[in-house]
Amino acid sequence: MRPGFNLGGSLISEPDEKSRVAELNLEAGRKSKATAAYASARTYFSLGMALLGDWGWETHPKLTFGLWYERAECEFLGANFAEARRLISELLARSKSKIDRAAAYRLKIHLYMVESANLEAIRCGLDCLRMFGVVMPAQPTREDVQIEYTKVWRSLGERSIGSLIDLPLMANPEMQTVMGVLSVLSRAAYLIDTNLTQLIVCQMVNISLTHGTTDASAHGYAGFALRSVP
Repeated sequence: MRPGFNLGGSLISEPDEKSRVAELNLEAGRKSKATAAYASARTYFSLGMALLGDWGWETHPKLTFGLWYERAECEFLGANFAEARRLISELLARSKSKIDRAAAYRLKIHLYMVESANLEAIRCGLDCLRMFGVVMPAQPTREDVQIEYTKVWRSLGERSIGSLIDLPLMANPEMQTVMGVLSVLSRAAYLIDTNLTQLIVCQMVNISLTHGTTDASAHGYAGFALRSVP
């Protein structure tokens, strides 16, 4: 059931009032989504999107992105893949922030993986990484992996493995985003390309050694330990 503030939504004309009600719909939708009530959540997000319209992307980009992204994720979680794909395409076309676009790319990677389209997931992930200046071959050679592997040990230097626990937290939001994308991308690569998987985890370790620790660092360390190159 929609809360009372949506009953008169069609009568709201002031932009500030529209944005405030859109915020309330975003909040209500997130609460519904957290309880797996995806149909209700989708309704809230859709109402918020309608209130902001196209002008929201210019005047309230963060709020508008949040509504569109949450709606796309609801469609994905509800197995409405065609609609999720349409919304993701809109997010990638309209979002101006690289970090926001990366979030849409990550959702697109998950969508491809659910459809067992792992090659497309990999291409999507590599496109995303290029936004941040991280360029990786889609089909790396063993030599490519060895080069990145050697960089890990050079970056580690004389530090012990145990000392990694003392690394500072990663403060660079773009590098945090890159780590998140690499973490998701490694799952698609694991199924089809050993060299790419190893190259990704080496990249994750090198970024952690340079920029500090983030949630995805543990994934990189574990993958590196399991698939290290002699």
